[in-house]
Amino acid sequence: MFNRQLSRLALLTVACAMLPLAASAAESAQIVFKTLPAPPRSGSNTVEVTVKDAAGAPVKDAKVEVRFHMAAMPTMNMPEMQSLIPTAHVADGLYRGKGNLMMGGSWEVTVTVTRGSERLARKKLTIVAR
Repeated sequence: MFNRQLSRLALLTVACAMLPLAASAAESAQIVFKTLPAPPRSGSNTVEVTVKDAAGAPVKDAKVEVRFHMAAMPTMNMPEMQSLIPTAHVADGLYRGKGNLMMGGSWEVTVTVTRGSERLARKKLTIVAR
């Protein structure tokens, strides 16, 4: 009986994992991300994020944050590192910000676009800083 319940639970878990997430389907903006210099380097970098709505029109009234994250490397005695770069609207859906990366290496980047309490879009990518 226990094995049958466990099997049902496993099937339910797989079925739920296959359902699309409503939050990501509801996102209504497109994000293009780049760094200056490209690729970024250890030290000061500029980020540029272009945000457009579903129709391709520039989004000019959003809050755009760029978060760089590097996981801890305990074998090298290195703690987790993060850098949050706020941006400001420059023109026509282009947002720009400046921040520092503590070191070169592989960074996970999350770009989040919000308007008020509504999340318009989120983009995750991995970059390698020199």
